[in-house]
Amino acid sequence: MNILEEIARKTKTDKYQHGYTDHYSNWFEPIRHEKLKILEIGIYAGSSIRMWEEYFPNSMIYGVDNGRICSQEIMDSLKSDRVITHHVDQSSRESLQEFIDTYGGDFDIIVDDGHHFQKHQQISWGFLFPYLKQGGLYIIEDIMLPCERYKTNAYDDRWGIEDVDNFTDLTLKVLINLIANNKLNSPYMNEEEMNHIEN
Repeated sequence: MNILEEIARKTKTDKYQHGYTDHYSNWFEPIRHEKLKILEIGIYAGSSIRMWEEYFPNSMIYGVDNGRICSQEIMDSLKSDRVITHHVDQSSRESLQEFIDTYGGDFDIIVDDGHHFQKHQQISWGFLFPYLKQGGLYIIEDIMLPCERYKTNAYDDRWGIEDVDNFTDLTLKVLINLIANNKLNSPYMNEEEMNHIEN
């Protein structure tokens, strides 16, 4: 068991159950003691914010959430000299811009563990990617959820998939096409955002 998994179990985040801590440990262990600026979208109960705070002892951790499930009490309980929490709607460029205007960019790591809806993932990815440092990591968790759980026409079960016939708006499909063709075709990003990511 790696150190990150130990901390994940202690803070009760489910990231180790999904196998994320194994991958994260490979990427993050060499840089864990550096002074980094880390953003996680999606606070929920605060477990992963606590995990990041302990695992990266010299870093600033920013946690954002739309507040739909995560209460203000939870957000306030996480705040420290190295943890900042803020209400942000990841599906709104205006809300994301307000956050950037307040706290700046230059993130070393951005982890999207937010609403898992296709539109939300792609809007925040397109908007926030320019605020990631050169060589930084932008991670979108749970992109397999729509494939694993697509069963009915109920909106929540579709994880925000609007093109239920061809799945052209599926974040996973957008990423696969980007890797295969070096061309980004997201129905939720603007031309400038797509060009920036491609370049």
